[in-house]
Amino acid sequence: MKIFLMFFLLIQFSLYAEVTLKESQEVSNPLDIIFMADTQIHNILAPPHFYRNLFIDNLLEITIRPPHLDLFSPDILKWTLLKYGEDKKVVFLGDALNIACKNEWTKFRQSMDQFNLHSGWVMAPGNHDSFFYGNTNGSRSNERGVSKKWWAKACMEGLDQEIPKRIKDVVLAKDDFVRSYLEVLYDQNKADFPMEKKEIICKAHKDINKLPYEKAILLNDCEWTSANEDSFLQKVFYSLPESDDIRYSYKSLIIQEINLDQDLKGILMDTSDYEGAPTLLIGALNNGSERRISRSLNAGIKGSLQKRQIDVIQKWITGKNKTFFLLMGHHPLEALSEKSLKLLAELKKNHPNLAYVSAHTHSGYLNQKSILPEVNIGSMIDWNPGFVTMGSEIKDGKLSLEVKRTHFDEKLLNCDLANNFGGYTDYKKIKNGSNLGMFDFTMDLIAQSFQRKPIDFYPCPKRDNDCLQEKFLLAKDSLEEDLFNQGSFGYFVEKISYGACQALWASKAEHELSLKK
Repeated sequence: MKIFLMFFLLIQFSLYAEVTLKESQEVSNPLDIIFMADTQIHNILAPPHFYRNLFIDNLLEITIRPPHLDLFSPDILKWTLLKYGEDKKVVFLGDALNIACKNEWTKFRQSMDQFNLHSGWVMAPGNHDSFFYGNTNGSRSNERGVSKKWWAKACMEGLDQEIPKRIKDVVLAKDDFVRSYLEVLYDQNKADFPMEKKEIICKAHKDINKLPYEKAILLNDCEWTSANEDSFLQKVFYSLPESDDIRYSYKSLIIQEINLDQDLKGILMDTSDYEGAPTLLIGALNNGSERRISRSLNAGIKGSLQKRQIDVIQKWITGKNKTFFLLMGHHPLEALSEKSLKLLAELKKNHPNLAYVSAHTHSGYLNQKSILPEVNIGSMIDWNPGFVTMGSEIKDGKLSLEVKRTHFDEKLLNCDLANNFGGYTDYKKIKNGSNLGMFDFTMDLIAQSFQRKPIDFYPCPKRDNDCLQEKFLLAKDSLEEDLFNQGSFGYFVEKISYGACQALWASKAEHELSLKK
């Protein structure tokens, strides 16, 4: 059914394409914007937990990345901002985080804002930013189900930590993601981001999409519009449940409109806008079809748009027939549910001047033949890592987009090959592949990584928690010392250059290993 729907929509719209895409080594009329996604910043001090073992990793290949990559992925982000960010905006298309933890968000925001290396940033949510390992909101039966406890444990640090009574104290549920991100918009320069809390108009209403097993709750729909037509941030719409119950956090939503160029605007969509709370197994079985056993989807497999979101976007673009809009969302078109594709098709009917920019797949591409011309920007850390810049030209009522991909390599990063110590996939050799073994290996790696020499792994004796705790404390001290030292700009520049190369080599080693399977 999905293949037939895509074919039908393709035939219906491809003959009327108003936007053309082209890969280019250099772009004319470049936008002062860096497009990036998927840094997957990971809570590397997490205790041993359900997902952190090689059995799960063999089922789902990217459940566990090389610990070197988890450790140094913030550095490849910082290096990019240092090298390319001056006087540029950043559009980040989701999956900044990996497990969806509040401490991951703190690390991501520190990475984005350190030393003000760019002129401002906006973000569309990805599935990993507010759902456990990008898949599930947890069981719908209660606030402290087994999967929610797993989520909370994965967001803590060290051994033998007691799971908090309020799970949301440590996990980044979607409503808390939206609130945290709004603070980013409030805190940026007022010329480009003039959003003020007092200017936001909110209205509470009953949840008309309440499912039979859910309680009746109120949702607050809020909207802000810039008084300055030239500001970068133009419009924001968000919806938040009044209930603090984590089971309803998935009902949150955020959409934004930004200025890109003359007669060219961007709309950051929320492709994690689900009818029912995402689930792991049932959601995977549903696979995005309209005929399914429940309304639940697995957020890692399928993205979703609801009519409420399309209605807001339709209102924003109505009457602007000479303006082109780049719709931007984390999930690519091929990973959206059938209902979402139909909603986009209806939007396209009323406004043909649309294109789509996505991420999620970790392998960038152009697709001129989809229902909307699509640019997928790829990943910042998974092979072949990099980011995208674009150039635009509007001529004779048509938009031409040139896409330049900058891929990280040893020459670009100016890597010192003497620092390539190897061992980036040694975590695959851990005896029994247990979560305790992964924790043991990762703590050794962190404690020794800043010594810039090959890692010597000395496994703790079986069930020796004192040994593991000692390694954890050494690893934590190493991270805190590194963070403190990065307050010096000289150390910061030298460290992130080293770290970016470590992340690159780890990503490449994992990719090469996967090719041998």
